[in-house]
Amino acid sequence: MDQDREPMGTKRPQYGVWRFADAELHETEGRLVVGGQARTLERSSHEILKYLLEHAGEVVAKEELLQAGWPGRVVAENSLAKAISRLRAALGPSGEVLRVVHGYGYRLNGPAQFTAATATQPGEGEPEPPPGDWAGLERERFRTEAVERQSRQLLELKRRRGWMLASMVVLGAFLLISLWQQWRVQQARDALVAATQVAQEHAAIADAVNRFFNQDVLGVASPYALNSGRELTIHEAVEHAAANVDVRLRDQPVVEATVRMSIGRVYGEAMHIGRAIEQERIAVGLFEKHLGPHDTRTQRARYQLAADLVDDSRFEEARRLIEGTDALRRGLDLADPETTLLSHRASCYWHIWREQYDAGLPACEGAIAAQLRVNPNDRNELMKTRTNLAVLHSRAGRFQQAEAQFSRIREDFAALGDSSSPTWLRVSYLHGMNLVALAQHEQAGKLLDSVYRGSVAVLGAENPHTLEVEVGLAELFTHSGRHADALPLLQYAHSAYAQQFGEHNHYTVGALKALEAARCASGTKEVVPAATASTCS
Repeated sequence: MDQDREPMGTKRPQYGVWRFADAELHETEGRLVVGGQARTLERSSHEILKYLLEHAGEVVAKEELLQAGWPGRVVAENSLAKAISRLRAALGPSGEVLRVVHGYGYRLNGPAQFTAATATQPGEGEPEPPPGDWAGLERERFRTEAVERQSRQLLELKRRRGWMLASMVVLGAFLLISLWQQWRVQQARDALVAATQVAQEHAAIADAVNRFFNQDVLGVASPYALNSGRELTIHEAVEHAAANVDVRLRDQPVVEATVRMSIGRVYGEAMHIGRAIEQERIAVGLFEKHLGPHDTRTQRARYQLAADLVDDSRFEEARRLIEGTDALRRGLDLADPETTLLSHRASCYWHIWREQYDAGLPACEGAIAAQLRVNPNDRNELMKTRTNLAVLHSRAGRFQQAEAQFSRIREDFAALGDSSSPTWLRVSYLHGMNLVALAQHEQAGKLLDSVYRGSVAVLGAENPHTLEVEVGLAELFTHSGRHADALPLLQYAHSAYAQQFGEHNHYTVGALKALEAARCASGTKEVVPAATASTCS
């Protein structure tokens, strides 16, 4: 959380009206008005919206919003996602101002104006509290105190970590001093130093990553930043930050490596695979040099790099990286769930693209089991691991088993209220291809057409995942005898893939195979260059 942000409980006029986009939030009545029409909000959504308005334009961490919506309670992160979904539904078109910052929290994108309620004296237009309402006042006082208390705890978390660990070690040394005397005392002191160093290092990393996203990325992308009179895209902001990370963090190599892994993850999810690999290679080298291969951060970075190497068709290098890191962990008897999860994911992904489905089944199933151990409430990550298992079943010809997985995943999406995110589009495309394999062409066509239009709108026409949907639609058209519709889609996808990734990348090769199959089925000649054309059997 940004240390400069005013904590919950900071004094301002207690009640008033917030105006933003085409909406108004009336705190005195707990009422939302959108386009002149009153909308109903339940309490948690009301408090979350108010907190976002108080910090309009800032990235607000999920932990802060959970405290704002449910003060003094422990609730699942899924509750926050549902509350945001309900807010967007209530706001209608104005709901676009609520932006998700993946892996961190949310931001209300745009200005918000607060007008304090006019002060009145008792009997001058403001109803006096009903007699006997002390219980309600006491509940309000208790809730306010709980919010302020938890806010202070969150703001001071990093400072407290060091001395909490120190206190535990000192207490242990004190209890054992009569038995082990000076030797044990010295051990405790050594442990205290090590624990303090670890706590300080983790705090520095957290601060650096937070500053990186808030200042170097989100700050540069702000419409108020000095960017030659135009607002930078997030992609351009990441490019700007990546070019300066070595200067900003030259004296903090572990922090630099952590930030570079974050940049690599952003590039990878945007399918800028070459840039992702470049950042991750530097990060792995820094981790290996300054932490050594035995550190879990080094191992996790290797697995992330391996997954992106698979996307770049560098299968042999990815295999060596996965197997070498797995062997190292076995030799050291390491089995922490988070690193195990990344190992299974990378291995599952590698086996899918190498078409080794039976060999990859343990890794894909192991990824789900590991995710359930790490965080069973993280539906988004569970959906990703289950999607990989569904794809493996589908490509192995086990279409009904794949369909069972896809049905479960779609239930999770419905529970989250998600029907348009890039993750939803990706999973729906893969589900559509399984429906094609099941010969459910009408249902597959509706789903793939919807996904294609959504992917063009959200990701762009030349995004590799949009091109993949084009190939899927073309394959459906080929199965349905609509060759005239299939061929232009495949020609465009093949050309775009070749331009982005080269002729030998598996995305390009897959599009070419589909193009040749469609050409053969239609009887059309010279659709592909002579050097790559195959003989139709």
